[in-house]
This record gives sequence, C-alpha cells and structure tokens, in this order.
Amino acid sequence: MSKDRIIQIVALAFAVTAVFGAGRILPTIVEKAGQEHLVLTVVDPTTGEPNDDSEVIDVFTSMVRSIETTMTFAGDDPVEFMFDAGTRDWSGNVGDVVEITYRDGAVTEEVTARIDGIDGYALRYTDASIEGAPPIVALGTAIGALRGLIVDYLWIKVNMMKEEGQFYEVMSDADLITKLQPRFSQVWGFHGHNMAYNISVLTNTPEERWDWVKAGVNLVRNEGLRYNPNDVVLHKELAFWFAHKMDGVSDDAHLHYKREHAKEWHYLLGKPPFNAEERVLWMETIANAAESIEEADARVPGTAQLVEDLEDALDRTGSGFEMSLDREFLMNIGKWNAVKQSPYARILGLDATFAKNDPIYATFDQVLGDPARVDQVREFVNFLRKKALREDYNMEPEVMYEYTRDIGPIDWRHPQAHALYWGKLGSERGSKRYEDAEDAYNVLNNDRIWLQAMQALAKSGLLNVDPFSNDNPGRLNDSRWIRSIDRYFRELYGKHFNSRGGGGDTFANFHENFMKYAIRDLWRAGEYEDAQEIYDYLNELYGEGGVIPNMSYSMPIDVFVKDQTTGEYEMQP
Repeated sequence: MSKDRIIQIVALAFAVTAVFGAGRILPTIVEKAGQEHLVLTVVDPTTGEPNDDSEVIDVFTSMVRSIETTMTFAGDDPVEFMFDAGTRDWSGNVGDVVEITYRDGAVTEEVTARIDGIDGYALRYTDASIEGAPPIVALGTAIGALRGLIVDYLWIKVNMMKEEGQFYEVMSDADLITKLQPRFSQVWGFHGHNMAYNISVLTNTPEERWDWVKAGVNLVRNEGLRYNPNDVVLHKELAFWFAHKMDGVSDDAHLHYKREHAKEWHYLLGKPPFNAEERVLWMETIANAAESIEEADARVPGTAQLVEDLEDALDRTGSGFEMSLDREFLMNIGKWNAVKQSPYARILGLDATFAKNDPIYATFDQVLGDPARVDQVREFVNFLRKKALREDYNMEPEVMYEYTRDIGPIDWRHPQAHALYWGKLGSERGSKRYEDAEDAYNVLNNDRIWLQAMQALAKSGLLNVDPFSNDNPGRLNDSRWIRSIDRYFRELYGKHFNSRGGGGDTFANFHENFMKYAIRDLWRAGEYEDAQEIYDYLNELYGEGGVIPNMSYSMPIDVFVKDQTTGEYEMQP
C-alpha cells in the first residue's frame, strides 16, 4: 500500500471519529442555492386562502411552463422572472395568487398557489445530507468542516499527479472528491476532462478512445450537473467537449466519434423530419409524451396491452432477453426501426437476415410491426424516449423542444446540437451567479460556445446518417440558421456590450465574418435575393453605415462573392 493511500485512510479515520465531536455541531454548506426559485403556498382556488393541509413548495423558475395570475395583491414587493426557456416573462407582487404549471422531476404539476417570494442567490446552511445521496456523501456531510481539509489535500494531490502525467492514477482520488464534496464543480470538470482528453489518447483503438470520451461526458452530464445544475462553467466545459472533442478535428479519431454519436442518437430518437415546422412538432410529441404506461394507455387505448403482448412474446423466445423500460431496450427498438428505413440495410438484405436469425428482431416485427397498432407503438416509443432522455442523459425533452421551436432546426445527431443545448442551458440557469464584473467572463465564454455551435450547425447541420453503412455522416450547410444567428447575435451583443475586454466587439467580429460566409453560401445556392438582402444589411452595419464608414460592401455582390471565394481557396494548404 502506498504512503499516500495510508495518509488518506488515516485522515478519513480521524474524520469519522470527529463526527461525534465538534464536527457534528458545525453547520455545513451543502449547496450554493444559485438557481432562482419561487416560494409558493398552495391555496384554495376559490378563496385564495391556504387550507389546514396546505404546503409550502419551492419551484425553480427554469421549470415553470405556464403561470397566470388569478388574484392580485396590492403590495409593494414586486416579483418578476423569465420562464419557458427565456421566451416569456411574468411580473406581479408577493401575495398574488396564480395558477402555475411546472416540472417536478419526471412529473408535470399544476397548482393554485400564493406567491410568497423569489429566492435563490445566497448560501444555504444545513446539517442534512443531500436527499438520495450515497452513504459516502452522507458521511462527508456529517464530517462537517473537516471534510474541507480532506478535500483540499486530495485536490492538491490530484493536481500534482496530473502535472506528472499520472492520468490513470488520479482517477480514484478525483472520484473520492466528487463523493465527499459533490458540489465542488471544478473537480467534476477536472475528472471528466481527464477521461475525455488525457486518458482517451493513451489508448490504442478508436473504440477505446470513444469509450473514455463518453465516460468523461457521462460523468459531468449525468452526475456532475445533477449536483451543480446552475454552474455556468461546468455547462461550458461540457458544451466545449461536444464542440471540440467530438465535432472538432484535433483528435485523429474524430471521425469515429462523429459516427458513433450520430448512430447513438439515430437509434435513440430516430430520423428527424427535414421540414422545420414538422421537426418542432416531432420534438413536441416527445416532450408531451406520457409519464407512465398507465397514462399512455389512457391517451391511446391499447398501449398497455401492446406492452404486455410484447413482454409475453419476448419471454416465449427463450433467448433470455428481458424486457425492461430503459435506454438499452429503447436502443434495440431504435436499431430495429433503423433497419426498416436504411437504404444500405435494404441493399444488404439485413431485414430478412435478422428476422430469420434473431428471435428478438422477429418478435419486434410481430408485435411492433403490426399495422393495426401504429398509434400504440408511437405512444410507447415516445414514452421510452422521454424517459431515457431524463434518466440517462439528464436532458429535459421540454427544453429540447423549446430550443428546436425558438432557435432553429436542431438535429440531435450532431455534436454541436448538444454544445448548443448545454451552453444555452448554462446561461439560462446560472448567469446570475456570475453577475460580478470579476466573474462575468465565465458567462461571456459560455455564450460564445453556444453561438459558435449555431454557426457550426449552419455550416454542417444537415445530416444524412445511415448506421449500417459504416460511412461518415453526410454533412451539408443549413441556411435556415442564418436568421436565427443574426437574432441571437443582437441579443448577446447587447448583453455583453459593456463587458471588460471588448465583449461586444468580439461578437461583432463574429457576426460580420459569419454574415460574409452566409452571403457566399446563399449566392452559391442560387438564393440571390436573400444573399443581396444580407449584403445590403452588412453594408449598413459595417460598411457605408458603419462607425467608420468604408466601401467594403459597395462593390457588386457577384464581385464580392468571387473575391471572397478566391481568398478561401488561397488559404487552403
């Protein structure tokens, strides 16, 4: 046993002993309550007064789906907040009675309640451990102030080991820190980055690399952000890994990452419709899917019988394959469905081959392929998709729908779609924690990530994925993102105009460069009127109408496109 490990054991033993001493009475910080929430008292809808059994509840404003004032209170304590992914707002006073619909875990709640206040930006002290936390976290909470000493020692140690290149060796200590102090967000980022970047490149095959990259992403997305849901920096780190590690080209296994990511999400959600309006409805259907089989059966009678018949049919195969309503089962359904739609699978005759040799596939054909049960199958699969997104990816289908509706035609098979999701979500949920001028750069950097993700989707957001071809996903430009990027540039330019370090100017540079690309892209596609409109718009902003008037955009547009294109070719190696 190493000397360091002996020191750790002695320190932990000492800390456990201290539980029954001073550490037991010390208040411990278990969370920095930085996520804005409403304090509500449930009341009688008719009188607006609480009953004997009325309860006080906290509702995160990011989880509010609708709110309507039913009774007003003439007070001087105003309350206002944004909700529905920042697209709507509500204002009123403490004492107002409202009908509010909100998400609570996997359930949608609707109550009539009195607004008692809005909170969320202060330290909260408690001697209780996190609900549902593993025993080691409960122990860490009980240790109290001594926990900080242990975590400090381990944090110094893992950083020293990282400097020495001991990437595998830091795993156990970093994992211990996350268990002792799960709201120490930096260690989650350190731990995930170590797996996705450092350990992955020490392996020998693309498959091994992908396993480590996924492990780093899953750690932060599925664990770290559950403990730190309003930490902008952790959201930014995760968004950057999707944008840089998966969608970038710096790793020589990047094409394998793109194939595997696209395949996974193709099986998970299926092929999205091309039409933007249909894609919004497609995501809305998943977001509004049933929360249980019972609810699904109430919506579409026969769904529960479908599930029962499928389970019985799978049992009769004698394959040992057990039906469970989880991600793995959904992925099997997704693969079965992909075979039916794949041109390569059709050419290779995979449908007939699988039906003959795979009893599970044949059972899916028999039960899920029944034309008379199309509605029930759709209801069942969307239930599984919604459940898997929440439980296995820590993603909210409602937010995914809102972003698809409000931002652009997101294809979740693209890594940049996830960079956009996590970056935008981090800004919405955590920006107010970093309003101090010294910390504002964290929000600025995060906003850059998700705006750049939109740019990447404009350049390569049209995907063609066939999981049975072993080809790289086909990627084409999607001009539908141009207007959206212009809209959000204006929002972020205003938001960061006064940021230290030229925040607004950096967004202006991005905007001008992207719009020049958009003009070339639209012109090449034959969309001459749209290209001319943006060219005139660019001249107003940065040319003759700019702060320093110039003639950069006064030449005929065809000459401009030719010059820009020539410049592109000259920059190629």
